[in-house]
Amino acid sequence: MSARAPLWVNKYKPKRFDEIIGNRSAILEFRAWLKRRLKGANVEKAALLWGPPGVGKTLTVEVAAKEYKLELIQMNASDVRTKDQVMRILGMASQYVSLTGRKGKIILVDEVDGMSGTEDRGGLAAVVDLIDRSRFPVVLTANDPWDPKFRSLREKCKMIRYDRVRSSSIVSYLKKICLAEGILADERALKFIADRSEGDVRSAVNDLQ
Repeated sequence: MSARAPLWVNKYKPKRFDEIIGNRSAILEFRAWLKRRLKGANVEKAALLWGPPGVGKTLTVEVAAKEYKLELIQMNASDVRTKDQVMRILGMASQYVSLTGRKGKIILVDEVDGMSGTEDRGGLAAVVDLIDRSRFPVVLTANDPWDPKFRSLREKCKMIRYDRVRSSSIVSYLKKICLAEGILADERALKFIADRSEGDVRSAVNDLQ
């Protein structure tokens, strides 16, 4: 494998909702919320997509930005933990219209449960404040948002659960990649990769490559 070869998780990343593997009901629930939020309906100002890694939470938001022609403003909460950092990255973006010509924005705070711990210096409170003040939809992702510390955050969000993707669905996805790459893959090997991933599509594709 060439060191310069593109990562298959990027090369074959879904670009439409119907290409995302698994969690159909969660995606439909998210889309219904987002459509109403964009229309100014009386719904939660934020959605929190939660579940194990590699099941399509962040991907759902990325695809939504493309589908609805929204500017995606993204921040990883594991790297940005303080109030000043949060407001510097998202404060202005949450208030003013896009300069890219797009009609709207969607603000993504990834891995918000990474804010728990001693390094959190007001970052969580800043995210709660961001939700209150944002003119645009705010979406958060987390693996486990049930720490009591996140109660005030949960109360402001529509909670949408993502489950592990079935092994059979992952096998089908890996087969498509192998076909596109001209690879004759052993069905047992694909099943082994899928089973070992424990529902994590990203991990399975990385193992396949």
